[in-house]
Amino acid sequence: MAMNVSDDLEEQIAHVANRLGARLCNRMAFVGGCVTGLLVSDPIVRETIRATKDIDLIVDVIGFADYVRLQESLRKRGFRESMNEEVICRWSLDDLTVDIMPTDENILTFSNRWYPDAIRSAFRHKIRTGTKIHIVSPPFFLATKIEAFLGRGDGDFLASRDIEDILTLLDGRPEVEVEIAAQNMEFRQYIAGHFSDFLSESSFEYALESVTREQSARTQALFQRIQRIAQKG
Repeated sequence: MAMNVSDDLEEQIAHVANRLGARLCNRMAFVGGCVTGLLVSDPIVRETIRATKDIDLIVDVIGFADYVRLQESLRKRGFRESMNEEVICRWSLDDLTVDIMPTDENILTFSNRWYPDAIRSAFRHKIRTGTKIHIVSPPFFLATKIEAFLGRGDGDFLASRDIEDILTLLDGRPEVEVEIAAQNMEFRQYIAGHFSDFLSESSFEYALESVTREQSARTQALFQRIQRIAQKG
């Protein structure tokens, strides 16, 4: 049976995890678009996951000296630092781009405000290759993606892969409403506030239609799901 994009992404994640080894991998959590297919529960939506060669991880390090030791360990395991000076957390592994981001913004002078909570709430998951990894929980997947869009999306809902990933998860995981509702008030207000802002932009609806392949019933269901989340902050 031919592999779909989600299956291919699992193979890529497994390759990175196996090269990291259990000790390093257990310190990290997979985040970003590479895990979208692992988080959606609707098999139809899972078939529409976008392809990527970018694998993102977050890691807790205690000070810069610990980060230097982490870098040394990565080099020994075949990871090579990218020559792209604009992205200082970037590594290469064979044909994959691997971004390994400390949760502490003081290490590399940048981070995502939700990374510390995201790594604390990450859950253990066994992918189909048998490899065990930690992945970001669905609510914090959304929060980290919203934060990323605010920083680099330029308000362009149609061109943003972050928005595409957000909408794909919302479309393919109905239970995420309950999962968001179980978070604390600060988190719920963050999600609700930004979803309210997004809904006020006319171009956001076009992004919904793009993700749902202009299937009116799916688009309406997704729109209503976002509305409910926005109203429950």
